[in-house]
Amino acid sequence: PNTTRWIGSMRSAGLWMFTSSAKHQRAGCVSRAEGGSVDFSSSQYALAVASEWFPSPTATASGGRPAASGYFASNTACVPRNYVATRTENSEALKDENYRMAIDLEPGSYQFLAYGGMYCDSSSFEWTSDPETTPMKSLETRLRPDCLTSPVGTNLHPLFYGNLELEVKKDFHAYQTATVYMMKDTNNIRIVLQQADGEPVSNDWFDFTITDDNTLMAWDNAVIPTSTVTYQPWTRGNAVAGTWDGTDVDAQVAFAEFSTARLVTDNAPRLTITRKDGHEVLSIPLINYLLLLKSENYSEMPAQEFLDRESRWNMIFFLDRNHEWLKTRIVINGWVVRINDLGFD
Repeated sequence: PNTTRWIGSMRSAGLWMFTSSAKHQRAGCVSRAEGGSVDFSSSQYALAVASEWFPSPTATASGGRPAASGYFASNTACVPRNYVATRTENSEALKDENYRMAIDLEPGSYQFLAYGGMYCDSSSFEWTSDPETTPMKSLETRLRPDCLTSPVGTNLHPLFYGNLELEVKKDFHAYQTATVYMMKDTNNIRIVLQQADGEPVSNDWFDFTITDDNTLMAWDNAVIPTSTVTYQPWTRGNAVAGTWDGTDVDAQVAFAEFSTARLVTDNAPRLTITRKDGHEVLSIPLINYLLLLKSENYSEMPAQEFLDRESRWNMIFFLDRNHEWLKTRIVINGWVVRINDLGFD
């Protein structure tokens, strides 16, 4: 069963509330009222408008809503960043759209860390130390080693993260809300191989891997370098994309799907595809190619924010008769990108 657990420090008066929604397949956002309440709702908009306005649509998956957790820390002159309390609720209560978790807070300054997906039975991430006895800025979460499986990878349970600083005033008792926006730290990357002249392509002819160093994250969601790991596809197979023009021949393509932890611009993850005979079909810097999707409409958006707002990526590579990559175009999330010596190594 899903569990909601709040961990934190409190020195305040006022009401905090935690709200969840069973309708959405996402952890939500945390809201707070001055001297009042925190609301955790699972609206997709509240999740930093995660990807609804990008070309690829956001679809909800089947299954239970991720469990959520939060870390509360106070920051006063005498005792900085104190741990105060842990609150836990089970999934039965979270099914109620009107559910609230009430916590009394005394006046003071606080920093809230909110996590979605840490306390599910199927969680793919874990704390490196007990959060109840660990200073806030020493908190770390990591991808569980048993999720780095081979030759078949793991479809990671979604992980969400949010952070909020706030102050509870001594003389304020009205209900006002403030929001912790959640970002999704896990990514799903689907790779499709298609032969340009219509010949069928089989996934059995290829090996697919993604390498990255992104399994450990700090309290502020920064990725901490540890060691490079290899992600394997959690699913792979063949699919038919209709028939070729003027024929009854099926346009068979091969696909492989990866699930990874947070993608960051400071790292250099690589997507590599090789034939079974060991010949390399392609090896590309994954971040550079994903950023090709970034529209000029969002030219002022930082590259890292763009990566954090999207979590589902689809890439189509076209092959010639010898199963070599045709380096002239690539399709990313439905957008055709024509490649003219981009200089990506």
